[in-house]
Amino acid sequence: MRYDVLLNGITLTMAVLSLLVALYIFVYVRKMKGTLFIGVLFILEFIYAAGYALEGMSSTLEAKVLFNHIQYIAVPFIAIQWVYIAKRYENLNYRPKLIHYLPFLIVPFTVFLAVQLTYVTDLSIYYKSMFLDQNFVFIGTSYPVLAMEKGWLYYVNTSHNLLLVSYVLWIYIRTYRNTTGIHKQRALILAICSFLGAIAGGITYFSTITTGIDLALYLILCVGYVILYAMFRYELFDLTPSAHKATFELATDPIMTLDDKYEIVEWNHAALRHASSDRPLGYHMKLEEAFSDTGIPEAVRIGKPYSFKIDEKHYILETIPLTTKRGLKTGYLLKFHDMTSYMEKMEELDYQATHDELTKAYNRRAFLDLSSQFLSQARKSGESFALYMIDLDDFKYVNDTFGHTIGDFVLEDLTKLIQSKLDEHSIFSRYGGEEFVILIPDCASEKAVSKGEEIRNFIASHDFNYGTIHLNIRISLGVICNHATDLCQISEYIEAADKALYESKRTGKNRLTLYSKTLQCDIHQ
Repeated sequence: MRYDVLLNGITLTMAVLSLLVALYIFVYVRKMKGTLFIGVLFILEFIYAAGYALEGMSSTLEAKVLFNHIQYIAVPFIAIQWVYIAKRYENLNYRPKLIHYLPFLIVPFTVFLAVQLTYVTDLSIYYKSMFLDQNFVFIGTSYPVLAMEKGWLYYVNTSHNLLLVSYVLWIYIRTYRNTTGIHKQRALILAICSFLGAIAGGITYFSTITTGIDLALYLILCVGYVILYAMFRYELFDLTPSAHKATFELATDPIMTLDDKYEIVEWNHAALRHASSDRPLGYHMKLEEAFSDTGIPEAVRIGKPYSFKIDEKHYILETIPLTTKRGLKTGYLLKFHDMTSYMEKMEELDYQATHDELTKAYNRRAFLDLSSQFLSQARKSGESFALYMIDLDDFKYVNDTFGHTIGDFVLEDLTKLIQSKLDEHSIFSRYGGEEFVILIPDCASEKAVSKGEEIRNFIASHDFNYGTIHLNIRISLGVICNHATDLCQISEYIEAADKALYESKRTGKNRLTLYSKTLQCDIHQ
């Protein structure tokens, strides 16, 4: 087996991989703060590795020297890039000033120029001489390599790189000591990488001729990949999957993914647990097959929110188009926002706003709204109705003698008793204090009087018992009957019923009075 060919293939593969990493960073991650410099590092490593691979594949001295010169377009500047990476890692807001870096660029640029002039000129300050070593053997295979005698600038460059790498090591150690969490862990990894880089540079002190395999290249490449992993592991391998898991897989709201044909291709656990679909889900199931509510597929296609209920759960469906960077639709994300608790709270608030806290009957505001709506609708058909005003007789005596707690019990029980005599179409309300009001649709005069007397007698015959306290409660009623053909407002009907109630009170209480006059209404536009 030709291990030399295998080595060159591996080196070239690592070069191409470095290029792809750099391009990915430049194209897709360039907007992320502090990542562009990682791409520059991998471009330098690509040039270094590609040049070395081509040097190994060449058979003549001239070709090997040419590709060695290509390597040195990048090699002198790798250490300075490590410094920049370390500074940006320590502080993402770090912005270098060229004047600060100029002293550190003198040696790299000098090395770059010296290498390019070596072999083609008499300049020999970096390499004194170059020749082809035909005697080198790599794993039992003859492998001619480029051998170069080191000049004094070579050792200056090595010392300069060690100085820079030592500075980088110090930055990471300082960061490790001053931070916590994932930042501390990454600082430790990067510090170890810097130490390995220093070893790679220090090895060159122990020989005067470069020969054999350039182990520093592979160490630097590996360090580069470790730096990449350390820098992005948290974001790419920990944070991003965790965010996806939290926002999709572990989301409390049901979520589904559709393809461009409106077929279900993915769903989270909540989609099954909360039964957002009223049918078992299946891979590539059509949206119409998953929901019996035909409004859901229609809402998805037009991209509008849709409210619906399944098994006492109230959902609002949101459709989010999934597109490519060019704006082409690839599918849809369906989010079923579970609004059950919110709707229950809204219903509770609505109930509190429309019902009396003590008796749970409608309050005055709700009665006025509902009865006004009834009048608006009933005027078209001329439907008859009866409106009652009810007041407890001598209720002040109950409160003064037995206390307001007993009085509250009486009001609660009285409400339940009256409601038991009304159908679902009647509107019953606590109007205030011990006063109540009822609107009964489709109720002519005779029926209105009969119903009122039924309620009065039912209350009078009931025993209100609270421990040792036994009460006989009486009520007085005033009622007006009319047809909803005029333009009278509900307040005018209430006023008329209240006048009839006053007459019941004046003439002895515990009785019903029918308002018999013709109601004179103001003309309302």
